[in-house]
Amino acid sequence: MNIKFKTLLAVAKGEGYSGKEDAEAIKSFLIERGVVKITINGQTADVKALIVTQPDERTVVVTEDASAGTASTASMDPKQDDDEDCKSAADIDVKIKAAVAEATKGFKPNGDGFTLRDDQTFKVRSVAEACYESEIKNGRAAFKSFEALQAFNDFMLSNLANNPQAANAKGVQAAKKRLDKGGQWNKKGYATTPDSAGGALLLEQFYPDIINNVLQYGVARKLARVLPMTTDRLIRPVKTGIHTGTYPDENTAGTASTGVSYSKVQLNAKTFMVLMQMSRQVIDDANGSGIGLMDDTMREFARTVAYQEDANMILGDGSATYGNITGINPAFAALTIGSAAGATVGGGSFSAHTLANVQSAGAKLPDYARPNAVWLCSPEAQDGIFWRLALASGGVRTDEFTGFGDVQYFRGRPVVTTNVMNSTDAAAANTIDVLYGDFSRGVDFGDRMSLEIDVSDQAYWTSYGIGVRGVVRHDIVVHDIGDTSRRGPIVCLYQS
Repeated sequence: MNIKFKTLLAVAKGEGYSGKEDAEAIKSFLIERGVVKITINGQTADVKALIVTQPDERTVVVTEDASAGTASTASMDPKQDDDEDCKSAADIDVKIKAAVAEATKGFKPNGDGFTLRDDQTFKVRSVAEACYESEIKNGRAAFKSFEALQAFNDFMLSNLANNPQAANAKGVQAAKKRLDKGGQWNKKGYATTPDSAGGALLLEQFYPDIINNVLQYGVARKLARVLPMTTDRLIRPVKTGIHTGTYPDENTAGTASTGVSYSKVQLNAKTFMVLMQMSRQVIDDANGSGIGLMDDTMREFARTVAYQEDANMILGDGSATYGNITGINPAFAALTIGSAAGATVGGGSFSAHTLANVQSAGAKLPDYARPNAVWLCSPEAQDGIFWRLALASGGVRTDEFTGFGDVQYFRGRPVVTTNVMNSTDAAAANTIDVLYGDFSRGVDFGDRMSLEIDVSDQAYWTSYGIGVRGVVRHDIVVHDIGDTSRRGPIVCLYQS
């Protein structure tokens, strides 16, 4: 391999060489110093095998002058050539640095990102963040932002920092570092729950996303009248009917009004708990697949709570399974459904219900409940009843019956679906397929405490697991579906 003498000399001087400028002497010095190989431009060769361009070699340049009949010569020193090469390289380096400085002069460091001239900040995103933002864009994420997901992830892992076996895991350390760095996710606490580690703080950063997930999967909170409870019990008066009046004869006493009746709705907060076991190995994966696990954990907690609230409102039979809540369907059954003023009998299956049946059910809804009325059924009933009838209407366009988009419509009213409603085409007699009405006028939802998440490393200690607990405190009271003589704000269509 060829090497310029100046380069070889520079290497030798770097090793302390101060002898004469002779190539062989320099190579001998380097070998004695233990430098037996030199790498130049990615190529490595033994020092003994180096071919050195000697400094006494010359290149003669001849310049001819034809008119004068003369020629001039000039010699170039290879060392001068080396100097020129170095100068050129230095010039290029200066130009590159100047170009980089020009391109970035409007930026200044700002934590994990940079700030532009106009103080607009952008952040350098990780692969995990970019992937999760794609999930958010496509509507498949449980949280509104990657920061909210990261906060929940850090909250889960930070609860293990006091455990000697888990404290040094990289996921726990990374979570603790992020939480300690400025406390951006610890600005305000939502609730504390004592545990063996001394208490855990639910972070406001991801609390709103929990509620949104409950709304996404459930209908109870959407349709019922939600009443925040500041204590364990809430009482609200309910009035039905209107006053009656008379035209008494002269000198005759009037008759007392009998049209209005008053009752009370009492909400007693009940505690619903979801307890799950999570593998401790997730700690080591917290900066990778663990992020996805946290998102899925949040989804499943929210889904479970939402399903339970829907089941309580619609199917609750007064047993402990439903928090001792009696739902809408059992309330109709208690009236002997065929005798309920707000009940309409249809066919023996989804496909047997006629348009006249649906119209009869809708016609029973009182005027005061119509402005905000919705149809409520299962997705299977939606297809088997509403869309079947809409498509079968001769001479009428489908969109005259239905609307398109996130919310479907039938006869101008929204169709809301939930899987707790009957999904069997031909179910047993007296099975309610469709509910219709203004549910906020007939159902009260007491919200004492929305979903709270806590973590413990003690519950599953023997199985090397982590306990994750979700708790809500709520109550649902169905207080008005009418009776055998009066139609209430909610009516139904049931199978014969």
